Amino acid sequence: MHAMTGDPNAEETTPLAASLGFSAAAELTRAIADFASSNHRGFYVHAGAALELEVKAALARLNPLLILNPKSSTWDRDAKRILAGTPLTAGEGLRTVSATEAVKRLKTLQPKAHAELPTWSTAVFQARNDVVHAGVVHGDEHESHIGVASAFFQSVLALRASAANTLSLRDNEVAGEPPDFTIFGPSANLVEEVVSTKTNAEKVAANRSVEQARQRFEALENDQQDMLRAASVVRINEESGLFALSSICVACGSAALAEGTLDAVDLREDGVIGEESVILIFDHQACYVCGLRISSRQLSLLGKHNAAIHPTVTAADFNAQYEHEWNEYGPDPSDYEHEWNEYGPYPSDYS
Repeated sequence: MHAMTGDPNAEETTPLAASLGFSAAAELTRAIADFASSNHRGFYVHAGAALELEVKAALARLNPLLILNPKSSTWDRDAKRILAGTPLTAGEGLRTVSATEAVKRLKTLQPKAHAELPTWSTAVFQARNDVVHAGVVHGDEHESHIGVASAFFQSVLALRASAANTLSLRDNEVAGEPPDFTIFGPSANLVEEVVSTKTNAEKVAANRSVEQARQRFEALENDQQDMLRAASVVRINEESGLFALSSICVACGSAALAEGTLDAVDLREDGVIGEESVILIFDHQACYVCGLRISSRQLSLLGKHNAAIHPTVTAADFNAQYEHEWNEYGPDPSDYEHEWNEYGPYPSDYS
């Protein structure tokens, strides 16, 4: 068992992570087989299981206690088994957090690597739940099916790339390295085609939204444009803060509000001495002048910036805040006695 380092990007293989990863790979194989044979019902079930296991494996690589439900009556038993490295057996499964909560935790801890995971996973888990809980299959709706399949494949690609430490803001947004579809085996070409089809459709829709917003702006008289821009600046100044910054609208060039999450990244060039920078990773950008509201993914598809260096928050501030908020997922050793009942032990105390 490894000790928690406090670094949200530090990943190690643990027995639990390895077990979850193996199970995820098995479900992925089944999902791919069902997808290739157009078994939509089977695909949704196995895709949902594979994605949930992949996410929990990613959490377990950071700290295996992160997948446990702190409110479970069996928390202490499950935590002791994890810390002791006891193998999982049928009928004695862990009481883990929900798939949605697991995604939320991973996104919080590694925002730059998993910015799109909440959106993608929602589509996959909803399709899985429709089948499992209501017996509803939307496979006959081609566009819907392609959307879910693409969300699943892209989620797996991102999770696998992150696990291999190959996905970073710079690699993904600047270098633009193509994803490695070979992990999907014989169906790699088919998967790549699905992802490409969906991505192209999203890009067309994003371009359409931007053009419509631009036309709305250009239809205004000059004095109306000036008035709206002045009012927008005032409003953005009032709403800007830790998780919201002023940016430039991609449609009309006016000041727009970008909201998102913070992360500390090393943007230094080799040989340059300095500290990390804190960036705001956009969830979306909203323009109060032309009415455009565009997501981070849409900005990325259009080749636009979807992150910005925060002007007031330093890396030291961010790291201090991160350590302070870590108690949401596990206590600091100094708080051990006080926090035990809600969260459980700190892994380094048992290494």
